[in-house]
Amino acid sequence: SKIENIVTNSNKAGHVGIANLFGSNNQIKNSVSSLYYINMLVFSNFNTTIKDNIVHSGAIGMALSLNDSFIVHNSVNKNIMVGLSIFSGYNNNLENNSIIDNYGYGGYGLALGNTQYNNLTNNEIVRNTYGIYISNSDNNQLINNRLTQNGYGLFVESGLKNSFVGVNAKSNYYGVIFESETSKNTLEQTYSC
Repeated sequence: SKIENIVTNSNKAGHVGIANLFGSNNQIKNSVSSLYYINMLVFSNFNTTIKDNIVHSGAIGMALSLNDSFIVHNSVNKNIMVGLSIFSGYNNNLENNSIIDNYGYGGYGLALGNTQYNNLTNNEIVRNTYGIYISNSDNNQLINNRLTQNGYGLFVESGLKNSFVGVNAKSNYYGVIFESETSKNTLEQTYSC
């Protein structure tokens, strides 16, 4: 299915703006969703493209459970709990997304939970409580992501064999933190101050 050029706006604090459940070969493009509890919910999807969307001013910007998918050129701003979350999935590519000003209760800019083999490349993550938060996620690769002015730039609570290359974690209150439940993660060419 294709969801394209949709504008949703709830002034009544509705539950979900854009939803795509249990599908494959889907496209969600050039759409705007704001003021919902969850602005965009994609659940149990395969081979889905989420591109050039704007989600803002909700509790959760994007809540995603997907595999073999592309999340590119999205703007995820001013959500209270989470900007962009992949709460289960594998083999996804997140590239060139702008994740800015997601703070409040939680305030996760980009959160990975229960995920594997995802690639996060060239994302701009600014002014969130947590820039990138990783929990129970293994074998993910993060390359050239810019984490600026967050409370925590990169926070890895638990995970194995994740690779972090070219992480630019400047001007965060805490730059890069690995909790005790992490092992065999690699960190290369990383800048933190």
